[in-house]
Amino acid sequence: MLSSDGASILAALLAGERMRLASFALYAAVAGFSFYLLIVGRALILPFVVAVAFWYLIWMLARSWGRLGLPGWLALTLAL
Repeated sequence: MLSSDGASILAALLAGERMRLASFALYAAVAGFSFYLLIVGRALILPFVVAVAFWYLIWMLARSWGRLGLPGWLALTLAL
């Protein structure tokens, strides 16, 4: 039989184990929901990603034109 100190230590260990299990369950649920949103929202996410990629390419091209000494408005116009 455990003493009262041993019982409290055991209770604390079990409480910590339950907390780790609850944290793991929460992380697994969030990861599962994130993957679900990625699959279901593919039709919305893909055009957004393509738009960001094009914006980045245009921005880099305008920056390179600007480094050649062109004004910002002209560099952006040429990049478009």
